[in-house]
Amino acid sequence: MGHYQLPWLLYLKYDHHEQRMTIHLSDHMKNKVDAEDAIINFQLDEIAECIHKYDYRKLKFFSEEMPSDSTFDTLIRFKFNELKQPIKTHAICQKTSKGFECIHVAEMDLLKTKNILRFEKFDDLKKKICWNEEDNLKMLITKNMAKYRSHLYEVIQR
Repeated sequence: MGHYQLPWLLYLKYDHHEQRMTIHLSDHMKNKVDAEDAIINFQLDEIAECIHKYDYRKLKFFSEEMPSDSTFDTLIRFKFNELKQPIKTHAICQKTSKGFECIHVAEMDLLKTKNILRFEKFDDLKKKICWNEEDNLKMLITKNMAKYRSHLYEVIQR
């Protein structure tokens, strides 16, 4: 088996101190929601319109309760006016001093990837999987890319 590319949908930065969220859309997602710009900024009152109400509570929890520099994952649903249904994403996140940052993949894409790679050993998995549009993603990430990748491998192995 060759390399497998996992498509990412968006990269999210949440600043708990300033109550601001920035979303960077992948090229695929930008086309899907027919967005003019790949970057969308939300202030406190706008965030609740974009994220499901139960997921909105996670923003505060992860910003305040998670240990510094930790890596974690969660499910988050996003609402876009251009789409009939919310998009269910699996987020691979890293805590920052002001909040956290996440790479989001479609839940269905992650499940397909898990199914395809379910019999791979952890070390083999590291060699076979990478992010789709990885160069674009590397320009956005301020934290350690290796931590995102390592946590992704753990999620796939679950």
